[in-house]
Amino acid sequence: MGPSHQLTLEQLNLLRTAFVTAYGSFAEIRTLVRFKLGDRLTTILEGHSLDRGAVEVIYWAEHQGRLHELVNTLLDDRPDHPDVIRLRDSLGIVGPRRTVPEYLAYLCDWSDPIDAIRTVIPTPGQPRTPAGIVAIATEDDCAEAFLRRIRKDLERVSKLSVREVIPIDWPETVAEAERLGGRIHRVLNADETAPIWKKLPAGLTILGTNVHADGWSAGNTAILERFLRYWRNWPPWSGSRALLLQVSIIVGGEEAKRKALEPIRGCLAEHCGEAVKAVAVSLPKVSSQHAITWLYHPDVRAHYRADRTQDLANELRARIPGTTEVTMRGMAAILHNTLALHG
Repeated sequence: MGPSHQLTLEQLNLLRTAFVTAYGSFAEIRTLVRFKLGDRLTTILEGHSLDRGAVEVIYWAEHQGRLHELVNTLLDDRPDHPDVIRLRDSLGIVGPRRTVPEYLAYLCDWSDPIDAIRTVIPTPGQPRTPAGIVAIATEDDCAEAFLRRIRKDLERVSKLSVREVIPIDWPETVAEAERLGGRIHRVLNADETAPIWKKLPAGLTILGTNVHADGWSAGNTAILERFLRYWRNWPPWSGSRALLLQVSIIVGGEEAKRKALEPIRGCLAEHCGEAVKAVAVSLPKVSSQHAITWLYHPDVRAHYRADRTQDLANELRARIPGTTEVTMRGMAAILHNTLALHG
């Protein structure tokens, strides 16, 4: 369904019915809009019934000029549901719409944090020591997508295969952090007394932890310091094994990111060196200009016809004013849906 397609009254009723029967609650619809269309629906009360909530979301999409996006998001999310199929048939769409790989929307200009991270990635021929990445972000900065994105950089620079991330809980207190050795060896399933080559499998092992905080506290800085002090006790090693600690810090807003970055960088400067290399990065908003340059990324170009380039660029310019910076979640939703609709 394209943006110029106007729904008839019958199709609007089919749309409402599809939402009511394909989802178990209004909360599920809100989640769909939040993560697929990048809108929190702050103008719609959360306590609506499923039926009333579906109507309110349709009103919202009409008012925002995004009804075609809402319809196509529903078609993608519940393609096999009978009422969704009835809606699709009424729109004259033959079969399920083609899908756009999720990763394409995140091929954005994260150059600065990626360049900073490359400085701590272990490279061939160097003695191996533990390394660390601290990514500071809001929920809308899509830290998980960023960390997935850098896997290729990790492999390219280290010349090692990157293993799946092993989760490790962030200690709740400094006292817990004093016992990091046991916790780390448990998640590695390794003996504390064993040599490095027995602790780590071949390749780059990543320990991943998440910290959700309204603001970064002195206690969290002290816990980070314990991580670094513990890693410094590991002697350098050689071979095809490397270790990386990946800390994702989710804070409440742009000001909270700025306030967290200074003490974290101070802690890293004081406690890192040859024995431990670590870097802290703050994930930025994305420039509107990125939306246009994104169209020319080879992976993106493979998903639309060449004669659609100008139409796609015009649509993106209309959706994102030229002087705007957008959170990655909002940008990704616009890029993904524009490519799905017009490619």
